[in-house]
Amino acid sequence: MNISKKLSVFILNCIKPYVSSISQDDFEIAQYGIEVFCMNLCKIPIIFLLAYLFNILDYSILVYILFGLIRNYTWGIHMRTSLTCLILTCVCFFGVVFLSKALILHIAIKFFISLICIYILYKYAPADTEERPCLSEKIRKSNKSKALTLGFIYILASFIVYNRVISNMFLLSLFIQCLMISPITYKIFKRRYNNYEYYEQY
Repeated sequence: MNISKKLSVFILNCIKPYVSSISQDDFEIAQYGIEVFCMNLCKIPIIFLLAYLFNILDYSILVYILFGLIRNYTWGIHMRTSLTCLILTCVCFFGVVFLSKALILHIAIKFFISLICIYILYKYAPADTEERPCLSEKIRKSNKSKALTLGFIYILASFIVYNRVISNMFLLSLFIQCLMISPITYKIFKRRYNNYEYYEQY
């Protein structure tokens, strides 16, 4: 058992006596959420240290915020191990920063990427995981609506922000996160898709 899993079990065992009415399924979902939070606490210092060494700390903080905001409503794939998760996170974050600095995106290309993003958000957001299935249809519809709204804001920002690098960051962060909710990405990493369908919906 890894450190984040041990810590999540310890935290939940401490609070379990005060929430005795919680079901086992809810307990497992809560454990997974706390475990992800603990993993992120471990990842963030490593990511920002690497960003500092690459001299892209300021941009990396912005990308971290952009990813965090949109992922809050779109959800998306999770890796099976902490190391794989850390590697993929670094590739996504630093990839967005370096591509944003290197690329000059023509307005037609931006428009094309924007259409792809809106289509994916409309079709696939939110994308749940085996460990965190989204059983509530109401929550799925709410998250989809919020994801689309935030997606349009990112796209608008990518067209009106004067700074080329930051403009690219808005669009590329959105695009990468859209890939993270695509069924193709789930298939590549051999993860189950639309996990709520395997449970009783309510």
